[in-house]
Amino acid sequence: VFIQGRYLPTRMTSGLAVTKILAVGGPILKGNKLFINPREAFWNGQAILQAFPSDFSDPGHFVKMRLDNVGEVLQKGRNGLAKHIVHINIADGTTEGLQIQVNRWTQPSEGDYINVKIAMHARHGQDGHCGNFD
Repeated sequence: VFIQGRYLPTRMTSGLAVTKILAVGGPILKGNKLFINPREAFWNGQAILQAFPSDFSDPGHFVKMRLDNVGEVLQKGRNGLAKHIVHINIADGTTEGLQIQVNRWTQPSEGDYINVKIAMHARHGQDGHCGNFD
C-alpha cells in the first residue's frame, strides 16, 4: 500500500504545514488511485462522494467509502463544528481491512485542510513518518 500526504500552510498556521491531500495507491488498490482533499474525492480521476451523505464502492468491491457526519473528531478544539468525515475500508486480507478516516475542515477563516487516521496491520518493509511499528 502506498499512502502519501501533501502538506501546505493555511492562513491560520503562520507558515506551518497541514495535510491538504491524501493519496492512496499501490498494489493493494490494483492499479487504481484514490485522492481526498477537504472538498472533493477522486477515484482514478472521477469525482466520487459528491453528495452528503454518500457512499462509494469500486467496481471490484475491495474499496468501500462513506461520507457522513459520524465519527471521531481527530483534532482538539473541533467539537461543535459540522463534521464531514470520509470513512475508507480497503480489503487487505485481514478481518478488519485497512481503515482510514479523513476529517475534512473548510472553515473560511482558517483555510481548507484534513486530519487523517490510519488503522492497519504491520506490513513487511513498512516505513514512513507516521509509523513503522518498530
